[in-house]
Amino acid sequence: MLKLHGSGLINKIVIGKAKIKLDSKIEVENRSIAKHEVKDELAKFRTGIDFLITDLDDLILNYSTSKTDTDILNTQKLILKDPEFEKNIHNLISNDLLSLETALNSHFTELIDLFENMNNEYFAQRSADYKDVYARFHRHLKGEDDFLSEDNLDKYIFVAKDIEPSMMIKLISKKVAGICLEESNYTAHSAIIAKSAGIPLIYKCEKATLVINTDDQLILDGNSGVVYVNPDEQTLANYKVIIEEEKKEDLLRFDFAQKLCFTNDEERIFIYNNMEFVEELEIAKKMQFDGIGLFRTEFIFLEHANLPDENEQFEIYKKIMEKSEGKLITFRTIDIGGDKASKLLNISHEKNPNLGLRGIRLALRFENHFKNQLKAILRAGAFGKARIMFPMISGISELRRAKQILLDCKNDLRAENISFAEDIQVGIMIEVPAAVMIADLLAKEVDFFSFGTNDLVQYFLAVDRDSENVVEYYNPYHPSIIRALKKVVDVAKENNVDVSICGELGSDEDFIPILLGLGIKKLSITPSMTAKVKFQISKLNYEKTKLLAEKILNLATAEEIHSETKIWREKNEH
Repeated sequence: MLKLHGSGLINKIVIGKAKIKLDSKIEVENRSIAKHEVKDELAKFRTGIDFLITDLDDLILNYSTSKTDTDILNTQKLILKDPEFEKNIHNLISNDLLSLETALNSHFTELIDLFENMNNEYFAQRSADYKDVYARFHRHLKGEDDFLSEDNLDKYIFVAKDIEPSMMIKLISKKVAGICLEESNYTAHSAIIAKSAGIPLIYKCEKATLVINTDDQLILDGNSGVVYVNPDEQTLANYKVIIEEEKKEDLLRFDFAQKLCFTNDEERIFIYNNMEFVEELEIAKKMQFDGIGLFRTEFIFLEHANLPDENEQFEIYKKIMEKSEGKLITFRTIDIGGDKASKLLNISHEKNPNLGLRGIRLALRFENHFKNQLKAILRAGAFGKARIMFPMISGISELRRAKQILLDCKNDLRAENISFAEDIQVGIMIEVPAAVMIADLLAKEVDFFSFGTNDLVQYFLAVDRDSENVVEYYNPYHPSIIRALKKVVDVAKENNVDVSICGELGSDEDFIPILLGLGIKKLSITPSMTAKVKFQISKLNYEKTKLLAEKILNLATAEEIHSETKIWREKNEH
């Protein structure tokens, strides 16, 4: 039995047989052909194009779940239909007497290298489309997509170095049990498609394609990010028991997910969802959720080669409002920095982007783009119930400047006679120590606070949350974090300011009793966690969580706080 480690995207366990995609780099043997073979090679080329276009049309018609998916697939169709593509391959086969595989390799390698070496982000990103088309054509010629022709892949776990979005869509359509990738990350489009569909995925699983063979039995544990290869009988038996227990709990949880959320002493708790894409609403709609506590608008920007204008953003935000069916939507204005921002805007590389030009600082630097986004949100707000949230606020001056720009946007829309949400609420993320320390001042300027606990912990403890070297220091149970939450909640109550949490701690089973005890009754979490969180809250007594919070506020270490919380849960969750 082998045990591989990665990062889990969905908290779910699946068992299945491995299907391996080994190709990260396409190896082609250069081969010349005789003149009498030209006709057959050209026929293979024409058949391949027809097959791939038909396949893409099928994906677009039956399996595409968003405009983004459709745009990607349509781009691939355009590449296949490009007259220059057909002309070049025809010449390479007919005149240079190259085999189809060799001709394709020559054509795509030259284009991909050209695009990747251009000093232009748009063309560099286009290389990914050509890589996808080439990989699909190559697999077709080699017959490597044969297993995807099966009607159902629910007994298989797909293993690869990485995966193209088009294949991810197809795998999901075939109900693949799970996916294991050596590379990728949680923000990759393929990963987000899998997350939206609720498919368990483990990424950054080192050496997966080297040590896993097709038809090996796998256990993919999305909770721990572990993959077991050909597990022993005891491990397999243990996981089968866990899976059966999870199925029973899922049924019980799902019942709670359909209802409003209450503690066992009838205290109403509001469950919102964090989202990046419109299609995630379909997951949320299967459960009773109170709205979107955080819509991350930066993903809209990162999906485009160029910054989307006001109207493009408006159409996306409007679609979200219409699909939300009247529920509250909190739009966080663009929150990117560092390398991500440099791809879209002409800014220099920063040695420490977490402390650089990001969040509200970036928005204020590029005011025209900021105005485009604010106008788009204001206009979309006329189609439902929206509010605006500014990220990384650290002082009153920048907050007032952002609010003034918002006011200017309202005046511009009035002058243009364009309808918008006149009384839209404005709030801020509480995620830097400065905001905690001046919470009383900030409370007089806004309608709501929302804790961004991922960054709050990072900045409070001076710990890079992406660094493996200091991972043990990234601890949300640190007394300073508990006291920071308490301070802001108290200020919010005194000033009648709404307060919620939209970080990972909102779905941490050990931290939820602490949040409730501190008086935070609005949690914004990943849609897939809604049922689990509601079920846990139904077993909690709100008044008793207050006693827990009082006790841990006097404890000296993170270890003491976490231990006390676990002991409390054992005694009180029932």
